[in-house]
This record gives sequence, structure tokens and C-alpha cells, in this order.
Amino acid sequence: MLNTVLRHARNVNTSHQRVFSSSARLASSRPLRTTRYISLFHEETREPIWRLLDALHSTSQSLDLVKVLQNAKVSQEEFNHWSMVLYEHDIATALAKLKPTSVSTDPHSTPRMDIATALKKLKGRAMLPKEESEPIPIPPHIPAWVILYLAGFKVRTPTHANGPLMHLVSIYFDSLPPALQGPFLILTMLQVARFNLAAHMRPLVDKFLTIPLDDPALQFNLMLQAMACKPTSSTENAEGVVSLLKAMKARQLKLTSKTYDGLLHDRFVAVQLTRYLQSRMIKEGHVPTASQLESYLRIFAKDGAIHDARKYLDAIHTLSAEAIEKGSSDAQERAYRANTVLLANHNDRTSAFEFLRELYAPPEELNTEVSSHLRLPKRPQLAAKSKTDVYITTATFAVMARDHSISSDRLIETFEKMTVRTNIVTYTILIRGLLQRKKFQEALFFWRKFRDTGLLMDKQMLTVGLQVLTRAKKPHQAIMLLEAFAGPRKGGEDVFQLHDPIQLTTVSINEFLVALVRLRRPDLVFKLWDHMGELYGVYPDADTLSILLQAARVAYRLDDTLSGAIATLGLKNPFRKQRKNMSTRDDILQSIADVIGQPDHAQPKRYVSGIWNGLPPINAACKVFQQAIFGNDHDKKLPNVKSPADAVRTSLDADPMLALPSFRPTKFEFVPPPDLLTLSGKSRHPNVVVTDNNCFNYIVLLGLGSRATEIPLTLAWMRALDIQPSGSTLAAALVFWAEVSLQAPLVEAWSGGAQKSEFIKLADWVREWVGEPRAPTGKTLLKWRGIVKNMRQSDG
Repeated sequence: MLNTVLRHARNVNTSHQRVFSSSARLASSRPLRTTRYISLFHEETREPIWRLLDALHSTSQSLDLVKVLQNAKVSQEEFNHWSMVLYEHDIATALAKLKPTSVSTDPHSTPRMDIATALKKLKGRAMLPKEESEPIPIPPHIPAWVILYLAGFKVRTPTHANGPLMHLVSIYFDSLPPALQGPFLILTMLQVARFNLAAHMRPLVDKFLTIPLDDPALQFNLMLQAMACKPTSSTENAEGVVSLLKAMKARQLKLTSKTYDGLLHDRFVAVQLTRYLQSRMIKEGHVPTASQLESYLRIFAKDGAIHDARKYLDAIHTLSAEAIEKGSSDAQERAYRANTVLLANHNDRTSAFEFLRELYAPPEELNTEVSSHLRLPKRPQLAAKSKTDVYITTATFAVMARDHSISSDRLIETFEKMTVRTNIVTYTILIRGLLQRKKFQEALFFWRKFRDTGLLMDKQMLTVGLQVLTRAKKPHQAIMLLEAFAGPRKGGEDVFQLHDPIQLTTVSINEFLVALVRLRRPDLVFKLWDHMGELYGVYPDADTLSILLQAARVAYRLDDTLSGAIATLGLKNPFRKQRKNMSTRDDILQSIADVIGQPDHAQPKRYVSGIWNGLPPINAACKVFQQAIFGNDHDKKLPNVKSPADAVRTSLDADPMLALPSFRPTKFEFVPPPDLLTLSGKSRHPNVVVTDNNCFNYIVLLGLGSRATEIPLTLAWMRALDIQPSGSTLAAALVFWAEVSLQAPLVEAWSGGAQKSEFIKLADWVREWVGEPRAPTGKTLLKWRGIVKNMRQSDG
């Protein structure tokens, strides 16, 4: 493959990235615009409907809307009838206009409106209405062009994508002309991926694979590109991609260069998928661009596959040398960037400095053979340049920070003696390294020193700042920092500010939440779970759910105190003060301040209890998990799932004499909460695709929270949804289950012997599910008994 690369690859991507950060991203994380998809559909099909959609959305005055409508066979009466919907700000308010009782089905009964006036209204709406939470009644017929326009251009929030948009899919998909079904699913996937609604992605892929496509090559590629707009990676998303790739292989469809670019984006792709794309490129004869080579280098280096990464580094260097000879001003920059990426991903200083020695050794000292047995040209010696010093020094410092054999004092000394000017990147590396070494006061010192420099804040440094202030026991100041830099402009868009609000990612918020859990402030985790979307436009994902369940464990442990008992007792007081309905941003921030204290106070308020939305923390967190897993149940299997085994006691602490042989094991019956799903039957947490890690944390919470009787049903839910359990999940489940399913020896003898016990029943069921090789052994269960014992003795 490298020979092909060296002969033909010439396209260069000169985009810069913050390569030294652990969360570096390619140039932009914004999703591809709907207008590009509309344009491509029109170019390939020449169908007038696509020109109509473009005309309705375009601000160009050169488009003759009357003519476009005529070509699309849309009469002025029909346009007048539906224009009242199209000029609404968003899909929710648009569909609210379509209640059958308020809209006549006869287009001729609609008052005439001049097309220019309608179009002006269509493009002039700017006020954001309050989002609808109720299911929206939808009339029996909406024209295809209206459906596509609403799906493509009127979905503005995750709530719109999860609610009204999915209503359109479920109600109108089958009624669309077959030629428009594929494009409709692609536009829907674009919105779902844009808002990270992972729970909807696989069902959309499955539906896409069952329909006929007029232009399968184009539509498969666009569907993959739409999926690549997802801002965070997930195994489930990768599985959907693999399904599409296998279908393309079966149909002998090729990937386009733009699709490769999207799939190789480092926030999305897994190494396994990268190797598949690598082999597919070779088979299809696709010549990777320089940008794609850099993506391969970054992915393999980040995963620790340095051998594979080195091959791509050699190819980039050779291409750079050829480009420099032809006068390219960007090629040397690309080579420096490639060096830095590989250097920064070494995990220890020895290998990093060996790489540096080799990189800048004279060419004749280097062995140019690589394991592929391809003879490559000798690596060129790149001219010295001051920027090289910055790149290499910073990358080397990043390696030192990750090497925990280097003390914090040595790390600080290296930082202070740097020959290049310190900047936001080096400060971020230093502070993160100190946090990893649990040197919280030192990290706080350098955080304050950074703030004194006046350097502009960025996403990575803001995330580090939140962690520093939290671990230094100043979470109230962390909340103030979050609001100052990630909150909206104060006073509106017209007010001048030194910086725009920083758009955090779910990864950033998750790191903050982990710090709060370690500080043992689960009350703040609960507050942010409820309001992070409203406050900062960031929504929980599967990792956030695991953190939430861990926070509930901490709260359960902390609430086993006098103050916690008093707070729990207060829930039973019929005259207790009702929770205030928080309708504004100020209300939400005040509720957080009520828990943590004002930011100008010297110390935060102490933790009182984990009571969350009127429920004990374990009950509230378990309900969230149940909402998430039932929200993933698109085929409605879970309501019919039964527990494969029954407990003989309610908890570990229950009186063993209650389990007498005359009493049968008690069957656990799951009673779903009334708000398990939305009123329209959709997931309340569409960003969450439940994983094995979520189930592990849920099972541990059940076991530690005296609810182990629910564990068999949880495993049955996993099996029904094909969530593959890890060995840790199965072992923890069986250890906790033993506490409520094993009887005293004499009682077991009366009941038919140990082989008839409820513990054995579940163990056999697990073995039948995962197979004998994956089932936990006695040695594993003994190990996990010790782990569970340590969990109970720890502080959560």
C-alpha cells in the first residue's frame, strides 16, 4: 500500500489542531450542512423537489420560486396552505400548527398569500419558542416536500430530534415515495448524529438497509458521512457503520474520499474499524490523501500501535520532501505535525527520546527497512526552524507528564526551565500531569498562575480548571468558572465580551463529574445531570450514566448517617415543602447555589444528603437507568421479560429465618415508574445507548443498596437487548445474587439440595447464555467476593 501512497498521494490538508491535548480534534466538529446533501441529491437525480427545498432555504434572490414551484408540481394554493407551517421557527411549533382541528385539509380554503411575503416570513423567524413536551397530533397527510424541509432545516435542538422528528419518521415514512425514503432517513440521521442521539442511530440504519435505493452508492456514502457527524464515539455507532460497510461490500459499492475522511475522524473511529478501512482502500484502489495518512498515523499512535504508525510517518515524510521540492509552503508544517503526533503518543520517556534521536540522526545512520519489506526512500532531513522547537519541546513534555515515574517536582522543574515560551498547551499539560499525580494544591497554584497570564481560555484548559478547583475542594468556584466561560453571553448578543462562550463536549462535563464523585459531592452530580443540557447544551451519554450510578453509590454510603437519615425521614412528611418548579436559568443556578454555596464564599456548603427530585439517591438513579434501557428497547421486548431466578431473602441483612422451607422464593415483579418513557413513548435519554459498563454499575448499585433481588431481571434485560456482559459484570452479579439466594445448609437439604437452589438456577442460566468458557469460575467468584467486601468497607 505504501508504494501506491508514495507514487500517487498528493492532496494536502493543512488544517491545524491542538495536537498536544489528549482531546485534540480535527479542524471542525460541526456536522455537514443539510444544504450539501440537498445539493448532492439534486445533482444526482435532477428531481425538482430538491431544487424546491434549496429555494425555500436559500437566501439567494436569483432563484425564481414561482418557476421552481411549477417544476415541482406544487401549486400556489398548496404552497399558501403549507407556508404557515414552513415559516415557523422549528419543527415542534410547525407541527403544532398542524393539529387536525385547526387546519383545513382543503388547500383551496386557505387564504391566499403572496409567495414573496410567505418566503420572507419563512426566512425571517428568529425567536426561540418554548419546546413542547406533549405528543403532537399530526394530520393524516403532509406533502413529501414539507416533510423533507422540516426534517432538513427545522430541527434545532435534541428535543426536536428526539420528539417531532421521530414522530415524522414513525408516521410518514411508509407513505413517502420509495425514491425519497432513503434521503429522508439520511437527513434524519444527520440530525440525530448532530445531537448525539445514539439510541436512534441503529434503528435508522436497520430501516435504511431494508429499503430499495435509487442511487445506492451515493446514499450509502451520505448515510455514513451523516453518522460520522456524531460528536462522540461509541461502540454501538461503530457497529452500525460496520453493518453499512458490509452491505456496501455485498453490493460492490465503493466508498468516496469524503466518506473515508469522515470515518477516519479520531473522535469517531476505532482501531478495528481503521484496519478494515485500510484493507478496503487497498482492495478498491483508493489512494489516500495526505489528510487521511495523518488520520491513520494519529489513530494507530493513539492506540499504541507504534509500528503501524511509523509506516504512515515515513509515507508523510516522503510526500513532504517531494512537495517541498515543488515549492509547497505547507509540506514542512505537515511533517512537523506528524512528528509531534507520534512523539506525543509515546507512553514513556525512554522510547520517546529514542524516537527523537532517530528522527534527527543523520540519514546514513537510519535503517530504512520497515516490516512490510517495502524499500522506502530515506527519511529527509528537515530544515531547522523555531516552530520545530515548540512542537518537539511540547510533545516531549507531554510524554513526561504521562510517565508517572517522573516526580511532580521534576515535572515542574522541566516546565520552569523550558527554552520556549510557555503557553496554554504547556500549562494544560503541566496541570493535568499534577492532577494525575494527586498534587492538587500544586495544580491549583499553576492554575492561578495561568489565569494571571491573561491567556485566552480554551475547552481543554477550562476542563482542567474545573477538575483543579474541584479536587482542591472548591467546587463552588468550579461552578462559577463553568458559568463564566460556558454560559451564554450576559446581556445578549449585542454586548461586547472578550470571549465567546466555550462549547463544551460531553467528555469535558464527564471529567468534571468524575472529579465531583471523587470529592464525594454526588448532590452536584445529580444537579448537573438534570440541567447540563439547559445550561450548556451538553447532554448525558453512556459514560455519564455510569458516573451517575457511581455517584448514587457514594450518596447511599454518605446518607447512612444521622443527617442523611433525617433527610430521608423528611420525605415521609406530608407537610414538607414541595420542590420549586425551575422555569428560568437563574432558578436553576440558584438551586445549585443552594446546594453548594455562593462562589464568593471562602468554603463551599457541606454535603447534607443525596435526596434527588424527591427520591432517595439509589431509587432516583435506578429509575434513570431503567428509563435509559427501556428507551433502547425499540422492539418492545422488555415488558415481557421475566426474571430467570427468584430470591429467598430481600437483602444480605435480612433475617435468614424468614426463608423457611415452607416458603417459596419470592418472585420479583418489576413495576415501571409512570415516567419510564415520554408521553409519546420515546426515550427520556436518547443520547444514552446502554452499555455493559452501565449494567455493571447498576448491578453493583443494586447489590450495595440492598436491592440484589433485581439482579436476575437486569441480566435478562441485557440478554433481550443483546448487551454482551463482561466477566466482571457476571461475576459481580453472581456474588451479590448469592447473598439473597443461598439458604442455610439444612434448609437447602429440605428444599431438594444445593443443586435446586436459586443461586444454581441463575448460574446455569448465565452459562446457557454466554457459554461455558465465558461463565465465571469458582476462582473468579472468590476474587469478586473480596472485591465486594472492599466496596462495602470503602466510602463509596
